[in-house]
Amino acid sequence: MPQTHSAPTRKPKSLRPVATPPDFDGHPNTPHRHTGPQQRDQVFRYIAGFGTHEAEAIIISNHRTKREQVTVKQLADRLSAVFGVRKKQAAILMGVSESALSRNTDVSADMLDRTLQASEVFADVVSVLGSAQARKWFGTPNPALENQAPVQLLSSRVGEKRVQQVIGALLDGAYL
Repeated sequence: MPQTHSAPTRKPKSLRPVATPPDFDGHPNTPHRHTGPQQRDQVFRYIAGFGTHEAEAIIISNHRTKREQVTVKQLADRLSAVFGVRKKQAAILMGVSESALSRNTDVSADMLDRTLQASEVFADVVSVLGSAQARKWFGTPNPALENQAPVQLLSSRVGEKRVQQVIGALLDGAYL
């Protein structure tokens, strides 16, 4: 009787449990005043478990991630922790429904693209304010944004553009 061999099944890559995300600013209370590709990659790598170059390749090819890379739930958990927001807000940033988080499916190229954009915006603010203050800044209504919290605006391209304009002013030394 011939032997049958089944292919080993891969379990989803286990990212460390989310408690408190690391400081992405290198030295607490010492902002870098410059965001480079390494800092942006560090933030995204924490959220997704892989780097920005791999994410860009997935986005450009319009593929989904494999479950052994990262799931929707894992991505939302990490994004939520980085921005200091509830998972519902993380889902909005990713462009998915809350119910999609419970299905724990593969991540689409669009979800990954939105997450990459949000992580880059976060890294820009970290370069000016540091990680802890960046979390606070994103959740606080801002007069320069018509008293809306910056994180609320990141779910649309128009809102993201407005937030980027305020971040540009911060990078130029304005206090907003």
